[in-house]
Amino acid sequence: MNRHHPRGSLLLLGAGVCLLAGCASNVAQTPFEYAMAETFVLPASGSIRLTSEDARVSIIGADREDVRIEARYVLSAAPEQLKDFAYRLHVAEADGQLVVTEERHTGRQNFIYRQHVHDITIEVPRNARVTIREEDGTCMIRGLSGPVHLTMDDGTIRLENCSGNISVAMDNARLSQRDCATVQLVRR
Repeated sequence: MNRHHPRGSLLLLGAGVCLLAGCASNVAQTPFEYAMAETFVLPASGSIRLTSEDARVSIIGADREDVRIEARYVLSAAPEQLKDFAYRLHVAEADGQLVVTEERHTGRQNFIYRQHVHDITIEVPRNARVTIREEDGTCMIRGLSGPVHLTMDDGTIRLENCSGNISVAMDNARLSQRDCATVQLVRR
């Protein structure tokens, strides 16, 4: 007679998931850290476009004429997984816009890691034209008078003290706003 104990099966399943996620105590974790803090000239169009994934993005309108970008990305993974890993924030002018994109290369199909920090903070002139494409992260936009177009799949969107037209296209994101003039919401 072969009897299976349900609790034993759950413990085995939990241990398997923990091992795959790299949370077993005997799996060594190596940190990876990327940081940048740079100032860029805003093109004459006054436009900036950001594309990112799983980040905490803050776009802040300020009394300035240039663009200040600060980013920090910290994760840990097994050393053999990090040997081919690369991450950086690429900033270039294209099509009259300042374009900010993430470049990430894992080198592996099954990259298992623990992400600790993924922050991107961009200070722009208050009247800048901002376009953001963020997947599954958090986006806070504060103090802008120029137009904003934001596309987000899942995550959290917070708008504060924005007087320009704001267009938000989202799937399952949560949106909160305070002291914003016009917000057009499109559910995808």
